Order: sequence, then structure tokens, then C-alpha cells
Amino acid sequence: MGTAERWYRMENGNFFENGSQTAGLALGLLDAEGKAFVRLDPSGRIIALTPRAEQILRQLPLRDIGETLSGETARALRRAATEGVPISLRETIDDEAYRLELRPGAGECLLYLAPEREETVLTIDQLADRRLRNALSSVAVCEGEEKQQAVRRIYRMLNQVELLRGAEGLPRKPEPGDLSDVCRRAAASVSLRRPDFCLTLDCPPAPAVFVERELRVAVCQLLTNAILAPDVTEAALRCGRGDGMVWVEAADNGAPLSQAQFETLCAGCWQAADPRAFERRGPSPGLGLPVLCRIARLHDGTLTLRDEGAGWKAVRLSFPDDLPAPRRLRMHSTLFESGFDLEDIELSVL
Repeated sequence: MGTAERWYRMENGNFFENGSQTAGLALGLLDAEGKAFVRLDPSGRIIALTPRAEQILRQLPLRDIGETLSGETARALRRAATEGVPISLRETIDDEAYRLELRPGAGECLLYLAPEREETVLTIDQLADRRLRNALSSVAVCEGEEKQQAVRRIYRMLNQVELLRGAEGLPRKPEPGDLSDVCRRAAASVSLRRPDFCLTLDCPPAPAVFVERELRVAVCQLLTNAILAPDVTEAALRCGRGDGMVWVEAADNGAPLSQAQFETLCAGCWQAADPRAFERRGPSPGLGLPVLCRIARLHDGTLTLRDEGAGWKAVRLSFPDDLPAPRRLRMHSTLFESGFDLEDIELSVL
């Protein structure tokens, strides 16, 4: 340990500066449950760790949190810390799955790490398996257009699973494009499927660099989440750019969604005390928000929930308008989509 680190530990070694004895006892109980906390500065440098966090990350103060985490997760945490927005992610550390939640503060951030317990949550793989089985059952008993609709939903689920697993095909090069074109195309497809639904479009030119297929999926996912929200009667699709960022969002006047609920859905795990509970809730919860988080991270961006007041909420995907970081080579996709348009698949739940 260097002199600077020894000094830093001597001055800031306790996770709670001037913390009370009861705070330390509470922290000890959380450590015993495998839960850990890290204090970070806005650039992602570690200020202090709880003992459990030090065991998990194997890092010391003054080190960058990205030295332990994957590049995508580290970039997402830094951007969220810089922009002052909370974010929830799923990360595997030493073959163990953890839920990471970042809470920005004044001059520093709190990072919470907790192990994902498969016995108490429904994981992405479990959810995908159950939904695929349900969809295959539908194909077996449906005929005509209903059968084709069921097939589209199976392809949609496979799209989601492969995006989440990082196997979305041979690497696609980010290309210059206009996000407003992607939005107009998706909105036109929605109007054909739901001509009675009130969807407004506010999409001025928003040139940027992105992977076109991934953004088409993202816009469709944003739209389906908004249109299928409980008690919704109106939705809006918007895009724009500014301050070096480009963004697309879907807003709706449906039932409120708290920040905690939003982050739970983004993390891709659900309480599973009743294995049939999620099946009775229709198309939600699904894998839409975890997929959106994945697409955002692949573009060095973030996904945020915005309260617009007057009963409206919006989910926004934002990312830099210049070239994102190079991505590693991925496996070729196993999807077979012959005869179906991408929007046909992604909007099949409407």
C-alpha cells in the first residue's frame, strides 16, 4: 500500500465519517447479508468501502471502480454519476451475480451492491424460459393470423434474450443516421396496428451515430412500454439533441411508476413467490427495460425515468451524438426472421 493510500485510509478510512456506533452496527448486519456499499466521487474513483465491498471488489480507496467492473457497466456508472441520475444495473463479479444501484449525491455517490438470490427473484433466464413456453403453447393451439402473431412474439422474445446476452449477431458498425427517421418509422407501424390510439410525434431532426437495428428495437420497446402501461389513454414519442447528447423518449399518461419500481424492472428480476403471478399481468413485466438498458450501455448512454407532472411520465434513452467506443466481436445470431419485418416483430404485443 502506497503512502498516499495509507494517508487516505487514515483520514477517510471509515465508511461513515464521524459515524455513530449504531450506524456501524447496522453496517455490520448488512455485511453479514452480503450487502455492500461504496462511496465514489463523480469520476468513479473510490472514496471509501465497507468491509464487504472490499471483499467483493478487491479494491482500495483512490482506485477507479471500473478496474473491477465490465467496461459497459463502468461507463454507465460514470455517466450516471456525472449526470446526477440514479441507475440500477446487473453485473457478474467472480461468477457471482450482483445488483448494483448508484445514488448520486452532492459531490459524491453511493454505490450499493447486493447478491441476486435466485430463490427469491425471477431472473431474466427464468422469465424468458416461461414466456417462450407460453408462446409456443399459443402457436400449438392457434390458427391463421393468430398463429402468425404468436410466432412474431416468439421472435421478439428471442431478440430480447440475444440482445441481453450480447449475441445480437456479427458486430454491426455504428453509422451516421437520423434518430427522427427511426421514430417516424416506428410511429407509422403503430398507427397501422392501433389506429384508434392517441399517439403524438415530436421528432425534429436528430443526427447522430448509432447502430440502426439496435435503435429500431429500442424505439419499439419504448413505444410498447408506454402504450401498454396500465390506464393509459395517450402517449407521445419524442427525440432531440443538445449538449453533445441525442435522446429518444416515450411518454404516457398511464399509472404512475416509482423510481424504485423502474429500477427493479431495469434490473431484470421480479419477485416470484407465486410462479404464476407474472403470467396474470399480461405483457408486463417483460424484458423490455433490461433490453433498453443494454442498448443504452452499448451506446455509452443511460436510461432514465422522468416525471413530467400532470400525470405524465417518460422513459428516456440518451447517448453521445458522436462515435461510441469500439465493441468486441460477438457471436453470430441464431435468429431466423425470414418473412417478418423488425417492427412487425417488436410491435407484435400491441
